[in-house]
Amino acid sequence: MDIFATKYEICGQAGGQPAVLEDTIFHGGRPVTAGSKMLEGFMAPFDATVVERLDQAGAQILGKSMTSEFGAGGLFANAPCPPSGAVLAVSEGIAAFALCNDYTGKVRQEAASVGLCYLHPAYGTVSRYGLVHCVSSMDQIGALAQSPEEAARVVGIIAGHDPKDGAMLPNSEFGIRNSEFGGGASNSDCDS
Repeated sequence: MDIFATKYEICGQAGGQPAVLEDTIFHGGRPVTAGSKMLEGFMAPFDATVVERLDQAGAQILGKSMTSEFGAGGLFANAPCPPSGAVLAVSEGIAAFALCNDYTGKVRQEAASVGLCYLHPAYGTVSRYGLVHCVSSMDQIGALAQSPEEAARVVGIIAGHDPKDGAMLPNSEFGIRNSEFGGGASNSDCDS
């Protein structure tokens, strides 16, 4: 299986931690299909809040990972379910971490099977603004990484109150939002 639904041409200063976004997360001006032919050709009109926070922290976003249609892989026992591109990207060392919406548990299971950690934050901790929703009451962006410590650090960067998401908890910091990835510049001005 291919890892990327859309691989970006990286330009500008390198050095930030390489990251992958599941193809359910908006990255302004770039394709987002959520693994569905219905969204072929659709371009994200804005950045998801988590993307804004990754850019501010100096992450280098490499592209959008393949996902099952609307991230629904694993819901139906008899349906074929390809592996997650995000899990492949992190397990093969292409990316240091990935952001995913794992409402079915599929990413967590795949991550555990290859020795990775997926941290699924409590509902209302991380903004869902800019996420292609499937099951609104279960959708939550989490972090996939090599270790629990790294996953927690990534969640610490993307967590925090966002007035654009009405399901957010009022506590805006959770005692964890003071991290940066360091190095590098944002690639938001690069062409896909």
